[in-house]
Amino acid sequence: MSKLRILVADPLSEEGLSVLRRIEGAEIEIKTGLDEAALAEAVAGVSALVIRSGVKVTRRVIESADCLKVIGRAGVGVDNVDLDAATERGIVVMNTPSGNTVAAAEHTWGLLLALARKIPAAAASFKAGKWERGKFVGNELCGKTLGVVGLGRIGSEVARYAQAFRMRVLAYDPFISESRAAEQEITLAPLEELFEKADVVSLHLPVTEETRKLVGVKLLGKMKKSALLVNCARGALVDEAALLAALNEGRLAGAALDVFSKEPPESLDLVLHEKVVATPHLGASTREAQINVGVQIAEQIEAVLSRNVYDNAVNLPITDFALVEKFGPWVELTGRIGVFMAKFMTGGVRQVSISCAGGCTEALQPLKLTLLKGLLTPVTAGGNVNFVNAGFLARQRGITVESSSTDRADYTSQVACSVVTDSESLTVVGTVFGGELQRIVRINEFHMDVNPRGHLLVIKNADVPGVIGQVGGVLGAAGLNIAEYRLGRDDQRRNTLSLISVDSVIPESVMENIRAIPAIQFARVVEV
Repeated sequence: MSKLRILVADPLSEEGLSVLRRIEGAEIEIKTGLDEAALAEAVAGVSALVIRSGVKVTRRVIESADCLKVIGRAGVGVDNVDLDAATERGIVVMNTPSGNTVAAAEHTWGLLLALARKIPAAAASFKAGKWERGKFVGNELCGKTLGVVGLGRIGSEVARYAQAFRMRVLAYDPFISESRAAEQEITLAPLEELFEKADVVSLHLPVTEETRKLVGVKLLGKMKKSALLVNCARGALVDEAALLAALNEGRLAGAALDVFSKEPPESLDLVLHEKVVATPHLGASTREAQINVGVQIAEQIEAVLSRNVYDNAVNLPITDFALVEKFGPWVELTGRIGVFMAKFMTGGVRQVSISCAGGCTEALQPLKLTLLKGLLTPVTAGGNVNFVNAGFLARQRGITVESSSTDRADYTSQVACSVVTDSESLTVVGTVFGGELQRIVRINEFHMDVNPRGHLLVIKNADVPGVIGQVGGVLGAAGLNIAEYRLGRDDQRRNTLSLISVDSVIPESVMENIRAIPAIQFARVVEV
């Protein structure tokens, strides 16, 4: 087995490194603290890149990676990775969403308790030799309302701790159902209502275009003057200038911050503010969390490189890879149909559609991506088309893609693939017999029974006597053995379409002789 180079570009726990070292054929390189230029140079020839939050994997870095298959982030956030660039190149980006859940939730509560009880300032005063009990009167959390913005793993854990403090919990998360929230004894509320009613607001969202600077003048203005804001998620969620103004003007009682829009922050105005408790992005900084995320990302990297299994992939359109395995023959058939269509058709592709019937409808999404992969691989420079970038490459080429399921079909289960180009349209229908036997059963109006693989000679001709013999004679004279000769007939137009499987490559000189047969309308070679 050739060496698999794995670059670890941020500090990783020794336990995680041990998992990586056990990967068969793996060569581990540890290079931390690299800037963009150095990282771009280091990723050449690397199959897997392991990072945390220390380095930025920019488009320049990604475009310098000639054989990168996966980027593994030991942690939750992937905002230090250019996801668009990775997706375009077919590189899977994975994170470890559960490895530091407890650490982040506990740190959130550590900051909240420190803020509510003024512990850092009191400790600093006491260490300075002062005894100022009256100066550091805090507030109890029992009986108050916690507003959790984002009810994912960490947000849910924070809410669970709040219930131990006998707090009422409100939550905003448009992707959580009321029944699911009720199971956790949480009340869902609109975002503005949550900010109005909560005594403490804790943020647990990713940074997107919609959430960047979400907590700004408007939402801060709705908070109680006695309320506290806690952010252990991402600094960019908060408009820091607006937060500083609210604190200075007495419109907010305090803030606890572990993250900042730029780290380390250029200005320490918030960090030094008397109403702020701040830490330098320590949410996941526990020994246990470092071991957990290190081992988890290493195991995920091993699964990708050794078994093509993708866990916690953030840019992969397929969430259930068990379907790919369960419907393996269908996936293989659909991919072969895609390759066949790409090599059979002429003109630029404008539209692609796939319709599934029967049991294979369950795998509609992976089958759609597989069809695109088959279609685009023969026409894409480098041929690097996979589940990650197939949809992007189709959109980039202006191709409209549709998928559907149907109960109208010729077979109990079938996949029907249609493509419209600038010059023609083509529909190919396939099925799998007995759970394993892959067959093309229709090409446009021609009913067939074809094994879609190998060296295929595709011929359309007038349905007149002698054509099969003439074609066989030309192939035989060239020493080409016929494995299968399958044809379908269009009785109305009196045409036939033949797919002939031969044992070796068909030279162009042989194709010229076949095209010279009077009844032949077209003849093409398709390698699948």
